Amino acid sequence: MESIEISIPTKPELHESGTKSGANKAWLRDQIQSVWDFCKEDTGREIFALKAGLAVLLVSLLILFEALCQVFGPNIVWAILTAVLVFEDTVGATFNRGFNRALGTLVAGILAIVVAETALSCGHVAEPIIIGLSIFMIV
Repeated sequence: MESIEISIPTKPELHESGTKSGANKAWLRDQIQSVWDFCKEDTGREIFALKAGLAVLLVSLLILFEALCQVFGPNIVWAILTAVLVFEDTVGATFNRGFNRALGTLVAGILAIVVAETALSCGHVAEPIIIGLSIFMIV
């Protein structure tokens, strides 16, 4: 098994300047250099992070439109979560994940309607039992 070493600096050490201010600057410079080295390893991660951030920003702007908030109500906030969950590295993977999410939502909605109609048709005594058993079986 391969071990991974993670070093977390606790406090900046005094460098060549001998002052705490110089130590803070050197520590900050070292941190920026380590982030820069990390980013140079694989630029795909940074591009993905920028695209995901842009997608969340654009979806978040939907909340500012009063007409959309009147139509969808407070449920429009769920669009932000969907953008975060569905977004992938490539367009094809994002489309595939979005399609699977939409299909799962459709199947779950149909199943919920079937269970609700079955429970309502069985009477008031059996209704909570059928709903409870269906939740137990699905989860």
